[in-house]
Amino acid sequence: MANINDFKVIRIKSINYYKEAERVLDIKITDQVEQARFGFYFFILDILYGVNDIEDARDSITDTNFNSIILGNRYDDGGIDAIYIDDEEKIVNLFNFKYREKFSADSRQKLNDVTTSLKYITALAEGDISHFSGKPREYAEKIKDLYNSNDVWKTRIYFVSNDMSTVDLSDPHIKNISNSFDVEVNAICLKEISEMVSIRPEPISATLVLPNNALMSYSESDLSSSISYIARLKSSEIVRITCNDKNLRNNHNLENYRELSDVKLDFGVLFDNVRGFVQKSKYNENIKETLKDNPSKFFMYNNGITIVAQGIETESINGNTKQKIIIDNFQVLNGGQTVRTIHNFNSQHEDHITDYLPYSEVLVRIFMTGKSNTGEINNIAEYTNSQNSISPADLKSSDERQFQIEKYLKEKNINYVRKSGDLGKGDANYEYSITMIKFGQLLYAKQGFPEKSTSSKKSIFTKNYNAIFGDQKFDIDESEGLVIDFYSIKSAYESSSYESLDIKHYYMIYLNQEFPDVPLARKMDILEAHICTYTVDKDTSDVRKMSQPRFKEELLDKFK
Repeated sequence: MANINDFKVIRIKSINYYKEAERVLDIKITDQVEQARFGFYFFILDILYGVNDIEDARDSITDTNFNSIILGNRYDDGGIDAIYIDDEEKIVNLFNFKYREKFSADSRQKLNDVTTSLKYITALAEGDISHFSGKPREYAEKIKDLYNSNDVWKTRIYFVSNDMSTVDLSDPHIKNISNSFDVEVNAICLKEISEMVSIRPEPISATLVLPNNALMSYSESDLSSSISYIARLKSSEIVRITCNDKNLRNNHNLENYRELSDVKLDFGVLFDNVRGFVQKSKYNENIKETLKDNPSKFFMYNNGITIVAQGIETESINGNTKQKIIIDNFQVLNGGQTVRTIHNFNSQHEDHITDYLPYSEVLVRIFMTGKSNTGEINNIAEYTNSQNSISPADLKSSDERQFQIEKYLKEKNINYVRKSGDLGKGDANYEYSITMIKFGQLLYAKQGFPEKSTSSKKSIFTKNYNAIFGDQKFDIDESEGLVIDFYSIKSAYESSSYESLDIKHYYMIYLNQEFPDVPLARKMDILEAHICTYTVDKDTSDVRKMSQPRFKEELLDKFK
Protein backbone atom coordinates (compact mmCIF):
# COMPACT_ATOMS: atom_id res chain seq x y z
CA MET A 1 0.00 0.00 0.00
CA ALA A 2 1.37 3.39 -0.96
CA ASN A 3 1.55 6.19 1.60
CA ILE A 4 2.24 9.90 1.99
CA ASN A 5 6.00 9.35 1.83
CA ASP A 6 5.63 7.69 -1.58
CA PHE A 7 3.57 10.73 -2.63
CA LYS A 8 6.39 13.04 -1.52
CA VAL A 9 9.07 11.01 -3.31
CA ILE A 10 7.10 11.16 -6.57
CA ARG A 11 6.68 14.92 -6.14
CA ILE A 12 10.45 15.36 -5.66
CA LYS A 13 11.18 13.17 -8.69
CA SER A 14 8.72 15.16 -10.77
CA ILE A 15 10.26 18.50 -9.76
CA ASN A 16 13.72 17.16 -10.59
CA TYR A 17 12.47 16.16 -14.06
CA TYR A 18 11.04 19.65 -14.49
CA LYS A 19 14.40 21.19 -13.52
CA GLU A 20 16.12 19.18 -16.23
CA ALA A 21 13.45 20.29 -18.72
CA GLU A 22 13.94 23.89 -17.57
CA ARG A 23 17.66 23.63 -18.30
CA VAL A 24 17.31 21.90 -21.68
CA LEU A 25 14.30 23.82 -23.00
CA ASP A 26 15.24 27.18 -21.49
CA ILE A 27 11.90 27.71 -19.78
CA LYS A 28 10.99 29.23 -16.43
CA ILE A 29 7.98 28.36 -14.28
CA THR A 30 7.95 29.72 -10.73
CA ASP A 31 4.91 27.85 -9.39
CA GLN A 32 6.14 24.62 -7.74
CA VAL A 33 2.83 22.84 -8.30
CA GLU A 34 3.07 23.52 -12.04
CA GLN A 35 6.71 22.45 -11.98
CA ALA A 36 5.74 19.14 -10.40
CA ARG A 37 2.77 18.70 -12.75
CA PHE A 38 4.81 19.16 -15.92
CA GLY A 39 7.73 17.20 -14.48
CA PHE A 40 5.27 14.38 -13.79
CA TYR A 41 4.64 14.11 -17.55
CA PHE A 42 8.36 13.74 -18.31
CA PHE A 43 8.83 11.31 -15.41
CA ILE A 44 6.05 8.95 -16.50
CA LEU A 45 7.09 8.94 -20.17
CA ASP A 46 10.60 8.03 -19.06
CA ILE A 47 9.84 5.20 -16.64
CA LEU A 48 7.07 3.69 -18.76
CA TYR A 49 8.63 3.88 -22.22
CA GLY A 50 12.18 5.10 -21.75
CA VAL A 51 11.55 8.49 -23.40
CA ASN A 52 14.41 10.06 -21.46
CA ASP A 53 15.38 12.67 -24.03
CA ILE A 54 13.73 15.87 -22.82
CA GLU A 55 13.07 17.23 -26.31
CA ASP A 56 11.57 13.94 -27.52
CA ALA A 57 9.32 13.90 -24.45
CA ARG A 58 8.29 17.52 -25.04
CA ASP A 59 7.30 16.65 -28.60
CA SER A 60 5.18 13.75 -27.30
CA ILE A 61 3.17 15.94 -24.90
CA THR A 62 -0.09 17.21 -26.40
CA ASP A 63 -1.64 18.66 -23.24
CA THR A 64 -3.26 22.02 -23.93
CA ASN A 65 -2.00 23.79 -20.82
CA PHE A 66 1.55 22.44 -21.21
CA ASN A 67 1.89 23.59 -24.82
CA SER A 68 0.31 26.93 -24.02
CA ILE A 69 2.95 27.67 -21.37
CA ILE A 70 5.97 25.94 -22.94
CA LEU A 71 5.40 26.55 -26.65
CA GLY A 72 3.02 29.52 -26.63
CA ASN A 73 0.20 27.80 -28.55
CA ARG A 74 -3.10 26.61 -27.17
CA TYR A 75 -4.72 23.73 -29.07
CA ASP A 76 -7.50 21.44 -27.85
CA ASP A 77 -5.92 18.15 -26.73
CA GLY A 78 -9.18 16.17 -26.85
CA GLY A 79 -8.51 14.68 -23.41
CA ILE A 80 -5.15 13.14 -24.42
CA ASP A 81 -2.10 14.67 -22.73
CA ALA A 82 0.68 12.73 -24.48
CA ILE A 83 1.14 10.31 -27.38
CA TYR A 84 3.97 7.84 -27.87
CA ILE A 85 4.06 5.68 -31.00
CA ASP A 86 6.02 2.44 -30.54
CA ASP A 87 7.12 1.61 -34.07
CA GLU A 88 8.79 -1.68 -33.14
CA GLU A 89 5.82 -3.16 -31.25
CA LYS A 90 3.32 -1.31 -33.47
CA ILE A 91 1.39 0.20 -30.57
CA VAL A 92 -0.15 3.67 -30.35
CA ASN A 93 0.08 4.73 -26.69
CA LEU A 94 -2.22 7.49 -25.47
CA PHE A 95 -1.88 9.11 -22.03
CA ASN A 96 -4.23 10.98 -19.77
CA PHE A 97 -2.34 12.54 -16.82
CA LYS A 98 -3.71 13.86 -13.55
CA TYR A 99 -1.29 15.25 -10.99
CA ARG A 100 -2.78 15.83 -7.54
CA GLU A 101 -1.34 18.72 -5.57
CA LYS A 102 -2.21 17.35 -2.13
CA PHE A 103 -2.10 13.85 -0.68
CA SER A 104 -5.34 12.16 0.31
CA ALA A 105 -5.56 8.60 1.61
CA ASP A 106 -8.97 8.26 -0.07
CA SER A 107 -8.12 9.78 -3.47
CA ARG A 108 -9.18 7.75 -6.48
CA GLN A 109 -9.07 8.23 -10.22
CA LYS A 110 -12.39 9.47 -11.54
CA LEU A 111 -14.49 7.93 -14.28
CA ASN A 112 -14.94 11.44 -15.69
CA ASP A 113 -11.19 11.55 -16.46
CA VAL A 114 -11.75 8.52 -18.68
CA THR A 115 -14.70 9.95 -20.55
CA THR A 116 -12.86 13.22 -21.30
CA SER A 117 -10.49 11.21 -23.49
CA LEU A 118 -13.36 9.96 -25.64
CA LYS A 119 -13.22 13.08 -27.81
CA TYR A 120 -9.81 12.18 -29.24
CA ILE A 121 -10.41 8.42 -29.31
CA THR A 122 -13.72 8.88 -31.16
CA ALA A 123 -12.11 11.21 -33.71
CA LEU A 124 -9.41 8.63 -34.43
CA ALA A 125 -11.95 5.83 -34.78
CA GLU A 126 -14.25 7.81 -37.07
CA GLY A 127 -11.39 9.38 -39.05
CA ASP A 128 -12.73 12.92 -38.62
CA ILE A 129 -9.90 14.99 -37.13
CA SER A 130 -10.78 18.29 -38.81
CA HIS A 131 -11.58 20.02 -35.50
CA PHE A 132 -8.05 19.45 -34.12
CA SER A 133 -5.08 21.73 -34.75
CA GLY A 134 -1.39 21.91 -33.89
CA LYS A 135 0.37 18.99 -32.28
CA PRO A 136 -2.85 16.98 -31.56
CA ARG A 137 -3.75 17.27 -35.27
CA GLU A 138 -0.24 16.23 -36.40
CA TYR A 139 -0.35 13.10 -34.25
CA ALA A 140 -3.91 12.30 -35.35
CA GLU A 141 -2.88 12.47 -39.02
CA LYS A 142 0.07 10.16 -38.37
CA ILE A 143 -2.09 7.69 -36.46
CA LYS A 144 -4.68 7.72 -39.25
CA ASP A 145 -1.96 6.76 -41.72
CA LEU A 146 -0.87 3.91 -39.43
CA TYR A 147 -4.45 2.64 -39.11
CA ASN A 148 -4.87 2.79 -42.90
CA SER A 149 -1.65 0.84 -43.55
CA ASN A 150 -1.47 -2.93 -44.03
CA ASP A 151 0.23 -3.38 -40.66
CA VAL A 152 -1.75 -4.37 -37.56
CA TRP A 153 -1.58 -1.62 -34.94
CA LYS A 154 -2.80 -1.81 -31.35
CA THR A 155 -3.98 1.17 -29.31
CA ARG A 156 -3.47 1.56 -25.57
CA ILE A 157 -4.61 4.35 -23.31
CA TYR A 158 -3.05 4.95 -19.90
CA PHE A 159 -4.81 6.87 -17.14
CA VAL A 160 -1.97 7.94 -14.89
CA SER A 161 -2.24 9.87 -11.64
CA ASN A 162 -0.70 10.10 -8.19
CA ASP A 163 -4.02 9.11 -6.60
CA MET A 164 -4.08 6.30 -4.06
CA SER A 165 -6.21 3.99 -6.20
CA THR A 166 -7.11 3.55 -9.85
CA VAL A 167 -10.44 3.82 -11.58
CA ASP A 168 -12.39 0.57 -11.68
CA LEU A 169 -11.43 -0.99 -15.02
CA SER A 170 -14.36 -3.39 -14.78
CA ASP A 171 -16.82 -0.48 -14.93
CA PRO A 172 -19.31 -0.99 -17.83
CA HIS A 173 -18.44 2.41 -19.32
CA ILE A 174 -14.76 1.50 -19.56
CA LYS A 175 -15.57 -1.96 -20.91
CA ASN A 176 -17.72 -0.30 -23.54
CA ILE A 177 -14.89 2.07 -24.55
CA SER A 178 -12.47 -0.84 -24.81
CA ASN A 179 -14.83 -2.96 -26.92
CA SER A 180 -16.27 -0.18 -29.09
CA PHE A 181 -12.98 1.43 -30.08
CA ASP A 182 -10.64 -1.60 -29.82
CA VAL A 183 -8.56 0.20 -27.16
CA GLU A 184 -6.72 -1.48 -24.29
CA VAL A 185 -7.38 0.57 -21.14
CA ASN A 186 -4.75 0.72 -18.38
CA ALA A 187 -4.73 2.62 -15.09
CA ILE A 188 -1.67 3.53 -13.03
CA CYS A 189 -1.76 5.18 -9.61
CA LEU A 190 0.62 6.04 -6.78
CA LYS A 191 1.31 2.43 -5.80
CA GLU A 192 2.50 1.37 -9.25
CA ILE A 193 4.49 4.56 -9.77
CA SER A 194 6.32 4.23 -6.45
CA GLU A 195 7.27 0.67 -7.41
CA MET A 196 8.94 1.95 -10.59
CA VAL A 197 11.28 4.36 -8.81
CA SER A 198 14.73 2.79 -8.85
CA ILE A 199 16.76 3.25 -5.67
CA ARG A 200 20.02 1.32 -5.25
CA PRO A 201 19.17 -1.06 -2.38
CA GLU A 202 21.14 -2.25 0.57
CA PRO A 203 22.50 -5.77 -0.03
CA ILE A 204 19.70 -8.34 0.30
CA SER A 205 20.33 -11.86 1.55
CA ALA A 206 18.16 -14.90 2.34
CA THR A 207 18.41 -18.43 3.69
CA LEU A 208 16.85 -21.58 2.21
CA VAL A 209 16.63 -25.21 3.26
CA LEU A 210 15.90 -27.67 0.46
CA PRO A 211 15.76 -31.45 0.20
CA ASN A 212 18.52 -32.92 -1.92
CA ASN A 213 16.10 -33.94 -4.67
CA ALA A 214 15.01 -30.29 -5.11
CA LEU A 215 18.52 -29.05 -5.77
CA MET A 216 21.16 -29.58 -8.43
CA SER A 217 24.64 -28.03 -8.35
CA TYR A 218 26.51 -26.82 -11.41
CA SER A 219 30.06 -25.65 -12.10
CA GLU A 220 31.73 -24.71 -15.38
CA SER A 221 34.51 -27.24 -14.79
CA ASP A 222 35.71 -29.72 -12.18
CA LEU A 223 38.40 -27.24 -11.12
CA SER A 224 36.02 -24.28 -10.71
CA SER A 225 35.38 -23.04 -7.18
CA SER A 226 32.31 -21.11 -8.31
CA ILE A 227 29.30 -23.39 -7.93
CA SER A 228 25.80 -22.38 -8.99
CA TYR A 229 22.50 -24.14 -8.41
CA ILE A 230 19.25 -25.06 -10.07
CA ALA A 231 16.47 -25.38 -7.51
CA ARG A 232 12.79 -26.22 -7.24
CA LEU A 233 11.22 -23.69 -4.88
CA LYS A 234 7.69 -23.39 -3.55
CA SER A 235 5.99 -20.14 -4.49
CA SER A 236 5.51 -19.48 -0.78
CA GLU A 237 9.31 -19.58 -0.43
CA ILE A 238 9.61 -17.09 -3.30
CA VAL A 239 7.42 -14.75 -1.25
CA ARG A 240 9.57 -15.30 1.86
CA ILE A 241 13.05 -14.79 0.37
CA THR A 242 12.02 -11.68 -1.63
CA CYS A 243 9.87 -10.01 1.04
CA ASN A 244 10.68 -6.74 2.81
CA ASP A 245 11.21 -8.37 6.23
CA LYS A 246 14.87 -9.25 6.80
CA ASN A 247 14.07 -11.62 9.68
CA LEU A 248 11.57 -13.60 7.62
CA ARG A 249 13.99 -13.82 4.67
CA ASN A 250 16.46 -15.62 6.90
CA ASN A 251 13.95 -17.70 8.88
CA HIS A 252 14.15 -20.97 6.95
CA ASN A 253 12.28 -22.80 9.76
CA LEU A 254 9.15 -20.72 9.44
CA GLU A 255 6.34 -22.85 10.86
CA ASN A 256 3.37 -20.57 10.28
CA TYR A 257 3.22 -19.31 6.68
CA ARG A 258 0.42 -16.92 7.66
CA GLU A 259 3.17 -14.61 8.86
CA LEU A 260 3.79 -14.01 5.15
CA SER A 261 0.19 -13.06 4.31
CA ASP A 262 0.80 -9.33 4.67
CA VAL A 263 4.45 -8.98 3.60
CA LYS A 264 5.41 -6.89 0.59
CA LEU A 265 7.94 -7.44 -2.15
CA ASP A 266 11.30 -5.78 -1.49
CA PHE A 267 11.74 -4.07 -4.84
CA GLY A 268 15.46 -3.84 -4.17
CA VAL A 269 15.78 -7.41 -5.47
CA LEU A 270 14.65 -6.16 -8.90
CA PHE A 271 17.03 -3.21 -9.15
CA ASP A 272 19.28 -4.88 -11.74
CA ASN A 273 16.38 -6.40 -13.66
CA VAL A 274 16.61 -4.90 -17.18
CA ARG A 275 12.89 -5.26 -17.77
CA GLY A 276 11.05 -2.17 -16.65
CA PHE A 277 7.54 -1.89 -15.30
CA VAL A 278 5.04 -4.00 -17.26
CA GLN A 279 1.37 -3.17 -17.06
CA LYS A 280 -1.27 -5.74 -16.22
CA SER A 281 -0.95 -8.18 -19.06
CA LYS A 282 -2.44 -11.44 -20.20
CA TYR A 283 0.80 -13.12 -19.13
CA ASN A 284 0.43 -11.89 -15.53
CA GLU A 285 -3.24 -12.86 -15.41
CA ASN A 286 -2.31 -16.35 -16.63
CA ILE A 287 0.17 -16.67 -13.76
CA LYS A 288 -2.55 -15.79 -11.24
CA GLU A 289 -5.03 -18.19 -12.82
CA THR A 290 -2.53 -21.07 -12.72
CA LEU A 291 -1.62 -20.35 -9.10
CA LYS A 292 -5.25 -20.57 -8.06
CA ASP A 293 -6.77 -23.11 -10.44
CA ASN A 294 -3.88 -25.44 -11.14
CA PRO A 295 -0.95 -24.78 -8.76
CA SER A 296 0.64 -28.20 -9.32
CA LYS A 297 1.10 -27.31 -13.04
CA PHE A 298 2.80 -23.99 -12.32
CA PHE A 299 6.31 -25.47 -12.54
CA MET A 300 5.66 -26.69 -16.09
CA TYR A 301 3.86 -23.57 -17.32
CA ASN A 302 6.33 -20.95 -16.02
CA ASN A 303 9.75 -20.08 -17.48
CA GLY A 304 11.25 -19.71 -14.01
CA ILE A 305 13.42 -17.17 -12.23
CA THR A 306 17.11 -16.31 -12.57
CA ILE A 307 18.97 -15.04 -9.51
CA VAL A 308 22.57 -13.83 -9.27
CA ALA A 309 24.33 -13.60 -5.90
CA GLN A 310 27.70 -12.30 -4.84
CA GLY A 311 28.09 -15.30 -2.57
CA ILE A 312 26.45 -18.70 -2.02
CA GLU A 313 27.12 -20.77 1.10
CA THR A 314 25.86 -24.34 1.44
CA GLU A 315 25.81 -26.77 4.34
CA SER A 316 24.55 -30.36 4.50
CA ILE A 317 22.10 -30.88 7.39
CA ASN A 318 19.69 -33.50 8.75
CA GLY A 319 21.93 -36.48 8.03
CA ASN A 320 22.87 -35.18 4.58
CA THR A 321 19.23 -35.31 3.44
CA LYS A 322 18.90 -31.52 3.05
CA GLN A 323 20.98 -28.51 2.08
CA LYS A 324 21.01 -25.17 3.88
CA ILE A 325 21.77 -22.38 1.39
CA ILE A 326 22.60 -18.76 2.14
CA ILE A 327 22.43 -16.46 -0.88
CA ASP A 328 24.23 -13.20 -0.18
CA ASN A 329 23.55 -9.87 -1.91
CA PHE A 330 21.28 -11.29 -4.59
CA GLN A 331 19.25 -9.85 -7.47
CA VAL A 332 16.45 -11.25 -9.63
CA LEU A 333 17.69 -10.72 -13.19
CA ASN A 334 14.95 -12.61 -15.00
CA GLY A 335 11.47 -13.57 -13.82
CA GLY A 336 10.75 -10.25 -12.15
CA GLN A 337 7.18 -10.30 -13.45
CA THR A 338 6.70 -13.78 -12.01
CA VAL A 339 7.96 -12.58 -8.61
CA ARG A 340 5.72 -9.50 -8.72
CA THR A 341 2.66 -11.49 -9.69
CA ILE A 342 3.21 -14.13 -6.98
CA HIS A 343 3.38 -11.31 -4.42
CA ASN A 344 0.27 -9.66 -5.87
CA PHE A 345 -1.58 -12.97 -5.69
CA ASN A 346 -0.46 -13.41 -2.08
CA SER A 347 -1.80 -9.95 -1.15
CA GLN A 348 -5.27 -10.63 -2.59
CA HIS A 349 -6.35 -12.88 0.28
CA GLU A 350 -4.79 -14.00 3.55
CA ASP A 351 -5.48 -17.67 2.72
CA HIS A 352 -3.49 -17.66 -0.52
CA ILE A 353 -0.18 -18.11 1.31
CA THR A 354 -1.43 -21.33 2.93
CA ASP A 355 -3.99 -22.72 0.49
CA TYR A 356 -2.30 -22.19 -2.89
CA LEU A 357 1.29 -20.94 -2.89
CA PRO A 358 2.85 -23.90 -0.99
CA TYR A 359 1.45 -26.23 -3.67
CA SER A 360 3.01 -24.50 -6.67
CA GLU A 361 6.70 -24.64 -7.46
CA VAL A 362 9.07 -22.54 -9.56
CA LEU A 363 12.32 -23.36 -11.34
CA VAL A 364 15.02 -21.07 -9.91
CA ARG A 365 18.56 -20.73 -11.26
CA ILE A 366 21.01 -19.26 -8.74
CA PHE A 367 24.35 -18.12 -10.14
CA MET A 368 27.27 -17.01 -8.00
CA THR A 369 29.02 -14.09 -9.70
CA GLY A 370 31.42 -12.79 -7.04
CA LYS A 371 31.77 -9.18 -5.94
CA SER A 372 32.89 -7.41 -9.10
CA ASN A 373 31.96 -9.57 -12.10
CA THR A 374 29.59 -7.02 -13.64
CA GLY A 375 30.38 -8.24 -17.16
CA GLU A 376 29.12 -11.72 -16.41
CA ILE A 377 26.04 -10.32 -14.62
CA ASN A 378 25.23 -8.24 -17.71
CA ASN A 379 25.62 -11.29 -19.97
CA ILE A 380 23.24 -13.31 -17.79
CA ALA A 381 20.74 -10.44 -17.76
CA GLU A 382 20.95 -9.98 -21.53
CA TYR A 383 20.80 -13.62 -22.61
CA THR A 384 18.11 -14.74 -20.17
CA ASN A 385 15.87 -11.81 -21.05
CA SER A 386 16.34 -11.60 -24.82
CA GLN A 387 13.66 -14.23 -25.45
CA ASN A 388 11.07 -11.52 -24.75
CA SER A 389 10.60 -7.99 -26.04
CA ILE A 390 13.05 -5.68 -24.27
CA SER A 391 14.72 -2.76 -26.00
CA PRO A 392 18.34 -3.42 -27.03
CA ALA A 393 19.42 -0.27 -25.19
CA ASP A 394 17.91 -1.57 -21.93
CA LEU A 395 19.81 -4.82 -22.37
CA LYS A 396 23.07 -2.87 -22.64
CA SER A 397 22.35 -0.42 -19.81
CA SER A 398 24.22 -2.62 -17.31
CA ASP A 399 27.18 -3.31 -19.58
CA GLU A 400 30.51 -2.49 -17.92
CA ARG A 401 31.40 -0.06 -20.71
CA GLN A 402 28.29 1.98 -19.97
CA PHE A 403 29.14 2.12 -16.27
CA GLN A 404 32.62 3.35 -17.20
CA ILE A 405 31.23 6.11 -19.43
CA GLU A 406 28.80 7.14 -16.68
CA LYS A 407 31.58 7.37 -14.08
CA TYR A 408 33.92 9.22 -16.44
CA LEU A 409 31.34 11.82 -17.47
CA LYS A 410 30.17 12.30 -13.90
CA GLU A 411 33.69 13.46 -13.06
CA LYS A 412 33.35 15.94 -15.93
CA ASN A 413 30.06 17.26 -14.49
CA ILE A 414 27.98 15.56 -17.18
CA ASN A 415 24.97 13.40 -16.32
CA TYR A 416 24.98 10.17 -18.37
CA VAL A 417 21.48 8.69 -18.34
CA ARG A 418 21.88 4.93 -18.81
CA LYS A 419 18.34 3.78 -18.11
CA SER A 420 14.78 4.84 -17.44
CA GLY A 421 14.20 6.66 -14.18
CA ASP A 422 17.73 8.09 -13.91
CA LEU A 423 17.09 11.43 -15.59
CA GLY A 424 15.50 13.16 -12.63
CA LYS A 425 17.74 11.79 -9.91
CA GLY A 426 18.76 15.32 -8.97
CA ASP A 427 21.85 14.27 -6.99
CA ALA A 428 24.25 16.73 -8.69
CA ASN A 429 24.26 20.12 -10.36
CA TYR A 430 25.62 18.89 -13.65
CA GLU A 431 26.36 21.15 -16.60
CA TYR A 432 25.14 18.83 -19.35
CA SER A 433 22.95 15.76 -19.60
CA ILE A 434 23.05 13.09 -22.30
CA THR A 435 21.12 9.84 -22.62
CA MET A 436 22.91 6.60 -23.44
CA ILE A 437 20.90 6.28 -26.67
CA LYS A 438 21.73 9.82 -27.80
CA PHE A 439 25.41 9.30 -26.95
CA GLY A 440 25.44 6.12 -29.05
CA GLN A 441 23.93 8.01 -31.97
CA LEU A 442 26.52 10.78 -31.68
CA LEU A 443 29.31 8.22 -31.53
CA TYR A 444 27.95 6.39 -34.58
CA ALA A 445 27.78 9.69 -36.50
CA LYS A 446 31.31 10.64 -35.53
CA GLN A 447 32.56 7.26 -36.70
CA GLY A 448 31.23 7.92 -40.19
CA PHE A 449 27.50 7.14 -40.24
CA PRO A 450 25.48 10.35 -39.70
CA GLU A 451 22.92 9.20 -42.27
CA LYS A 452 22.17 6.09 -40.19
CA SER A 453 22.28 7.56 -36.68
CA THR A 454 18.62 8.58 -36.54
CA SER A 455 17.13 5.31 -37.80
CA SER A 456 19.61 2.83 -36.32
CA LYS A 457 18.94 2.97 -32.58
CA LYS A 458 18.40 -0.78 -32.53
CA SER A 459 21.54 -1.74 -34.45
CA ILE A 460 23.69 0.65 -32.40
CA PHE A 461 22.96 -1.49 -29.34
CA THR A 462 22.90 -4.87 -31.10
CA LYS A 463 25.02 -5.90 -34.10
CA ASN A 464 27.11 -2.69 -34.18
CA TYR A 465 27.51 -2.28 -30.43
CA ASN A 466 30.98 -3.80 -30.02
CA ALA A 467 32.32 -1.89 -33.02
CA ILE A 468 30.89 1.47 -31.90
CA PHE A 469 31.80 1.20 -28.22
CA GLY A 470 34.88 -1.00 -28.72
CA ASP A 471 38.44 0.12 -27.95
CA GLN A 472 39.45 0.34 -31.63
CA LYS A 473 37.04 3.17 -32.46
CA PHE A 474 36.02 4.62 -29.11
CA ASP A 475 38.34 6.50 -26.76
CA ILE A 476 36.59 7.37 -23.51
CA ASP A 477 38.73 10.52 -23.23
CA GLU A 478 36.79 11.90 -26.22
CA SER A 479 33.43 11.54 -24.42
CA GLU A 480 33.36 14.96 -22.82
CA GLY A 481 34.31 16.72 -26.06
CA LEU A 482 31.63 14.82 -27.97
CA VAL A 483 28.89 15.95 -25.57
CA ILE A 484 30.10 19.57 -25.53
CA ASP A 485 30.36 19.55 -29.34
CA PHE A 486 26.77 18.31 -29.60
CA TYR A 487 25.41 21.04 -27.34
CA SER A 488 27.40 23.71 -29.22
CA ILE A 489 25.97 22.51 -32.54
CA LYS A 490 22.46 22.35 -31.13
CA SER A 491 22.77 25.89 -29.75
CA ALA A 492 24.09 27.19 -33.07
CA TYR A 493 21.14 25.71 -34.96
CA GLU A 494 18.56 27.00 -32.49
CA SER A 495 19.94 30.54 -32.76
CA SER A 496 20.05 30.39 -36.59
CA SER A 497 17.30 30.69 -39.18
CA TYR A 498 17.61 26.98 -40.05
CA GLU A 499 15.36 24.24 -38.69
CA SER A 500 17.07 22.35 -35.89
CA LEU A 501 16.87 18.58 -36.45
CA ASP A 502 18.71 15.71 -34.75
CA ILE A 503 20.01 14.34 -38.04
CA LYS A 504 21.53 17.74 -38.87
CA HIS A 505 23.32 17.71 -35.51
CA TYR A 506 24.68 14.25 -36.34
CA TYR A 507 25.96 15.47 -39.70
CA MET A 508 27.72 18.37 -37.98
CA ILE A 509 29.37 15.97 -35.52
CA TYR A 510 30.66 13.98 -38.49
CA LEU A 511 31.74 17.04 -40.49
CA ASN A 512 33.57 18.48 -37.47
CA GLN A 513 35.53 15.24 -37.39
CA GLU A 514 36.29 15.25 -41.12
CA PHE A 515 36.80 19.00 -41.68
CA PRO A 516 37.92 20.54 -38.38
CA ASP A 517 39.30 23.68 -40.06
CA VAL A 518 35.99 24.69 -41.66
CA PRO A 519 33.97 27.02 -39.37
CA LEU A 520 30.72 25.56 -38.02
CA ALA A 521 28.59 28.32 -39.58
CA ARG A 522 30.09 27.57 -42.98
CA LYS A 523 29.39 23.86 -42.59
CA MET A 524 25.79 24.63 -41.72
CA ASP A 525 25.39 26.83 -44.81
CA ILE A 526 26.82 24.12 -47.09
CA LEU A 527 24.61 21.42 -45.55
CA GLU A 528 21.46 23.53 -45.86
CA ALA A 529 22.25 24.43 -49.46
CA HIS A 530 22.79 20.76 -50.27
CA ILE A 531 19.42 19.86 -48.71
CA CYS A 532 17.73 22.39 -50.98
CA THR A 533 19.46 21.28 -54.18
CA TYR A 534 19.53 17.53 -53.55
CA THR A 535 17.30 15.82 -56.13
CA VAL A 536 15.03 12.88 -55.41
CA ASP A 537 12.42 11.07 -57.49
CA LYS A 538 9.48 12.19 -55.39
CA ASP A 539 8.61 14.72 -52.73
CA THR A 540 10.23 13.66 -49.47
CA SER A 541 11.17 15.18 -46.12
CA ASP A 542 14.58 16.62 -45.27
CA VAL A 543 15.14 13.80 -42.77
CA ARG A 544 14.54 11.14 -45.43
CA LYS A 545 16.82 12.95 -47.86
CA MET A 546 19.62 13.09 -45.32
CA SER A 547 19.19 9.40 -44.48
CA GLN A 548 20.27 8.37 -47.97
CA PRO A 549 23.92 7.31 -48.54
CA ARG A 550 24.01 9.25 -51.83
CA PHE A 551 23.17 12.45 -49.94
CA LYS A 552 26.25 12.04 -47.74
CA GLU A 553 28.49 11.13 -50.66
CA GLU A 554 27.48 14.20 -52.69
CA LEU A 555 27.83 16.40 -49.60
CA LEU A 556 31.40 15.17 -49.06
CA ASP A 557 32.21 15.93 -52.70
CA LYS A 558 31.12 19.53 -52.15
CA PHE A 559 33.35 19.86 -49.11
CA LYS A 560 36.30 18.28 -50.84
